[in-house]
Amino acid sequence: MKGVAVVLSVVAALLVVGLGTAVATTLVTSAMIADHTIKNVDLASSAVNSRVVKNGSIASLDLAPKARAAWAVVKQDGSLARSSGGVTSASLGVDGQYSVNFGRNVSGCAYSATIGGHNSATSSFVGEVSVAPREGNVNAVFVQTFDVLTGNEANLPFHLVVFC
Repeated sequence: MKGVAVVLSVVAALLVVGLGTAVATTLVTSAMIADHTIKNVDLASSAVNSRVVKNGSIASLDLAPKARAAWAVVKQDGSLARSSGGVTSASLGVDGQYSVNFGRNVSGCAYSATIGGHNSATSSFVGEVSVAPREGNVNAVFVQTFDVLTGNEANLPFHLVVFC
């Protein structure tokens, strides 16, 4: 008789746990959760990943600014042709030297640039480009462009992307 009671207790406990989980999942819906009430600490490690996020359901603006790639297309004169937003650019007054400011700290990010015009009429530039953190400004990237034939600094248009 004691064995039957133990078995019944175990079965009852399993039913309560199982029903409790089922009840919780049917009673709490996303419509009931107020915006910004679930924090990172509320989620189990790796609970949100590519298996549970629908393709195309997260846009760049849904990510924290530090997680977004930022980019700029800069003309020969240092003016901005277009960008991901919040970006400014300028020539530093020396041939081939530019500063591109992203309006946020990019000192711990990766930078990549390529020579290229801002439209189909200005796409045939040839040169080299180098990038580095902008000394004294954690929000900016220093860009230097060179004439490929002479190796001298030259004003050339470029595309720059920052990955954080």
